[in-house]
Amino acid sequence: MATVSSISTHVNGLTSIERVIAWAEGQAAKGDMGGASARLRVTALRQLADCVAPDEPKDAKSVLASIDRLRDRWATKNLGSKADTVRTYASRARTTIEEFFRWEESPGTYDPKRSHVRADRKVAPKPSATSVEQGSAAPAPTSLAQIVESRAPNLRDFPLGEDRGAILFTLPSDGVTFAEVRKFAVHLFTLATDFDIADENQARTFAMVVRGE
Repeated sequence: MATVSSISTHVNGLTSIERVIAWAEGQAAKGDMGGASARLRVTALRQLADCVAPDEPKDAKSVLASIDRLRDRWATKNLGSKADTVRTYASRARTTIEEFFRWEESPGTYDPKRSHVRADRKVAPKPSATSVEQGSAAPAPTSLAQIVESRAPNLRDFPLGEDRGAILFTLPSDGVTFAEVRKFAVHLFTLATDFDIADENQARTFAMVVRGE
């Protein structure tokens, strides 16, 4: 007698979105992911997955490859939603699927606190002597320091630590006021993967920043 596969297995060799959702919920259950963060990620995954057309593949890798298109579809269907909400859904869905595949590669060594450096990332080739002589463009900067140095002097970076890169932002030439910095801080709150205004501690801090205390 044949058995029915659960959502924790692969279907036709492909990983379903429900499998990724089950993984996220499992991460929260064992404490490797916050409960609020897991709920927000699951919501984002389901919202974007619902935008996949009936004749399109709905496996996790296909959804990941179509995140930008699904984001635009969701925005079109939800015209009253804020732009930040649309971007946040796409970011959470993309990050969750990428983290799932990182975990799947090596469940025993998976560390949710460390970002993943793709093994297939290609390094720009060094220019040949001929190309340099002909005045061809040098390869694009590859390190954060090179990127910062190659951009305008008002580009700033906020290192995240633990090899997770940094948040890059550009300040206007005439500087910013405290009120503008406060608005920017409020905006950053909404981009946090575990942002949950229902959380008492988060709500208290969020309110203090909004009021400028």
